Amino acid sequence: MGINTNKIPDKLVVDMVNGKVVPFIGAGFSRSFGYPGWMELLKELKNKIGIKDLDNKDFENEDPLQIAQAFFQFYKEKNRQTTLDDITTNLIFKQEKDNEELRGLVERAINKEVDILLEKNFSKKMLDLVKAKEERKDWPAIEKIKKLKNIPFHYLITTNYDKVIENQIYSDAGYGVLYPGKGIELDWNEHDKTVLKIHGDVETDQGIVFTHEQYYKFMQEYGFYRNKLYTLFSTNTILMIGYGFNDINIHHTYFQFIKDYSENLGHHKKMYMLLTDFDKKEKWKSYFEYYKKYLKSYNVEVIEYTDIPSFIEDLVHAFEEEKYSANINRLLTETGNENPLRPLKSILDGTGLNTTQINERVSLNIIKAMTKFFRNPYILTEQPFDLSIDEEGIDNNLAGHILNAALAIISEYPQIAEKEEYFLFVVVALKYATADDSWNSIYVRLVQVFPVMRQLKYEHEGSDDLKLGEYMYKIFSSSHPDKYLYGYDAGRFLNSNISLFPKIYIKAFLEYVKKLIIENELSNYPSISDYWIQQIREKFQTDDKIIELCEEIDSEVKKYLDIEENFFKLQKHDR
Repeated sequence: MGINTNKIPDKLVVDMVNGKVVPFIGAGFSRSFGYPGWMELLKELKNKIGIKDLDNKDFENEDPLQIAQAFFQFYKEKNRQTTLDDITTNLIFKQEKDNEELRGLVERAINKEVDILLEKNFSKKMLDLVKAKEERKDWPAIEKIKKLKNIPFHYLITTNYDKVIENQIYSDAGYGVLYPGKGIELDWNEHDKTVLKIHGDVETDQGIVFTHEQYYKFMQEYGFYRNKLYTLFSTNTILMIGYGFNDINIHHTYFQFIKDYSENLGHHKKMYMLLTDFDKKEKWKSYFEYYKKYLKSYNVEVIEYTDIPSFIEDLVHAFEEEKYSANINRLLTETGNENPLRPLKSILDGTGLNTTQINERVSLNIIKAMTKFFRNPYILTEQPFDLSIDEEGIDNNLAGHILNAALAIISEYPQIAEKEEYFLFVVVALKYATADDSWNSIYVRLVQVFPVMRQLKYEHEGSDDLKLGEYMYKIFSSSHPDKYLYGYDAGRFLNSNISLFPKIYIKAFLEYVKKLIIENELSNYPSISDYWIQQIREKFQTDDKIIELCEEIDSEVKKYLDIEENFFKLQKHDR
C-alpha cells in the first residue's frame, strides 16, 4: 500500500513540525512487538492467580481497571493469611495483658504491611506477564512503527509498562524515562526529552497503576505526574495512538481540562485520537459512529486508519514533507534581484509589493513563500522575519497584506494563475478563511479571499481538490442568507456571488458532499448543504459536469434514506 497523507489533519502535521504535539501511547501500540494488550494480560493473570470459575468472554468487554481491581481482591482474600504468617513468623512480641493499646497499634501496622506486600506481589505477577512473545511479533508492522523515531517529540506519554518506546524506537536518541516511584522527579530537567510512563515500568513494582485502587492512589500521591499531565494537555496538541478514551486517567484529566478551558478552546483542536478498523469492526461495531460523536462533543478529532503501523508510516511521511516544505531558506538563497526577501518583507510590513521591480520567477517564489506563511504561520516568528504570531495564526491584517500581494502579482503576470503554485496558494488561503468558524470571521475572511479565488485558472484533478472541497464545505455549511444560527452576511455574499466562483470550487464542494454521504458522515441530510446545492443547480444549469454531480448526490441521498427507512421498518417489526 502506498503512502497516503491526505487522512492526516494538516494542523496536526504543522503542530508536529513546530514541536507542539505530545503522543499519548496505549497498549495497542506495542501489540506488533509481541506484547499483550490489556485484555490479553488480564486473561493470563486470571490463570496465574488461580481464578477457575470465570469465562474469558464474560469480562472481555468490561472496564480493565475494574476487572484488575476484582482480581486483586480475589488475590488478597486467597493469600492474606499466608502473607500474614510470613510476616509474623519471626516477629517476637510479648503480649502484656494490660497493653491493649500497644498490641492494637502493632496489629494495625502488621495489617498495613500485609496490604502493601499483597499489592507488591500482585503487581509482580502481572508484570511477569508483560513479555514479548515471538509468535505474536509482526515484523513488517514493527519496521513501520519504528519510523516514528524520525519525529523528535519532546515528550511522549504512555500507559504501557514495556520498554518499546525507549529501547526499540527512540534508543540512543537521548530520552530520559520518568515513572511513578522512581523518585527523581524533583531533579528532572524540563528541557530534557522525556518518556513519561504514568502507569509505571515493567522493571519495578513501585508506582504501578493497574487497578482502580492504584489509580486513585496515583491521583492522590503522585501530584507531580497528575500536574504534568494537566500541563501537557493544556499547552500541547495530544495525539492518542493505541489508546481507548474509556481509560479513567484520560477521563479525569482531559475532562477536567475541557471544563476549565472550554470557553477558550473555541474551534481549536487539542486532541486527536486514532481509531483503526479493529475499533470500528471489532470493538465498537454499530456504535462506532456514535462513539465518534461522543468524542466530538469533547473536542476530540478522530483519525480513521486501517491499522496503527500504516498510520505511523503516513504520519512520518507527512511530517517530513511538511518540514521540508516549511523550510523557506531554499527560496531565499537566490542572489541580487532574484532574491525575494526584500519584497517579502515589504509585503509583511504593509508597505506593499512593487511588481515592476520583480520578474516572473521571483513572483512565483513569492507565491510559494506566502503559501508557506499560510500553511505554517510560525515560520514568520523566525529569522529573517521575526514577527509575533499568536496561537490563532495569521491575523486578518497580515492576511490582507499577503492576499493583496498575490493579486498584484496576478495583475502583472496573469499566466501565474494557471500554475499549480497559485492553486496551492488559494487552497491554503481558503484554509485561513475557515480557520475561525465564527459567523462574522467567516464573512470577513471570505470577502478577503474571494478576489484571489476568482483569479484561479488552474484546472486539475488531484488529492488537493479534496482539501479545496473540504474548505468550501466549511464555508457553505456555516452560511445561509436568512436561516437562524447561520452566518447571514456570508450567506448573502455567497448567494450574490456564487455564479462568479470558478467551477473548480463548485465541483470540489460537490465531490466532498458526495464523499460525506457515501461515508455516512453527513447523516443529518438534508442539511444546509441542500440549500446550496439547489442554488448551484440554478446558477450552473448549463454545466453538464456540475449537474451530473448534483444528480449523483441525489442518488446517494436516496440510497441513504432507503437504508434508514428499511432499518426503522425492521425495528418496528421486531417490536
